[in-house]
Amino acid sequence: MDILIDSAIFLYLTTDWRLLDGMVIELLFDRFNRVHISAASVNELMLLFEDKVVQSSVWLKTGDILESITDFYHIKIVFNLIEKEP
Repeated sequence: MDILIDSAIFLYLTTDWRLLDGMVIELLFDRFNRVHISAASVNELMLLFEDKVVQSSVWLKTGDILESITDFYHIKIVFNLIEKEP
């Protein structure tokens, strides 16, 4: 199943995933699901980090957020949410 998460879900996932609803946790940790986040949500996370609204001991610079999303959590960043039909 394809799952699109927003920045809030990602923040909970990275800070304290136990605060997420049980069904959300099941979906996120099911190895058969593919988790995606929009480029807009990634941009929002980076802006919040730069403005020091979001702080992390893991992220030292904004590029660390990208690395965390793609390399550690294996979440695919989606740049085009609307597909045009032929």
